[in-house]
Amino acid sequence: MVEKMAFESLKVLEIVRAANNAVYMPKAVACGCGRAYVTLSSKNDRKTVNAVAKACKTLGLMFLRKAYGTTGNSIYIGYDNADGRALGRAEAFAAKLTEHGIPAYSDAVAD
Repeated sequence: MVEKMAFESLKVLEIVRAANNAVYMPKAVACGCGRAYVTLSSKNDRKTVNAVAKACKTLGLMFLRKAYGTTGNSIYIGYDNADGRALGRAEAFAAKLTEHGIPAYSDAVAD
């Protein structure tokens, strides 16, 4: 049982690492600056959410159970200074998580 859990945690770590390194293009923005998050879908169970939180901590990413303007269980990507970089990165990050079986979506909050 312990070996299986360790493998699952390692797998989630590798998925989050791949998402963090996903290639992205800045997104054209029609609004001002704002925070960009990747929010885990409510389809994820608690075990998956906890594994993602642990992976984020290992990788030095900010995982927030409650975040400003989001539903929570979010990974802070950065503050978009109307250049579209954080927005593009959030979309690529969420797509990579979802592609590997961890449903997530980009969630941006304009200030």
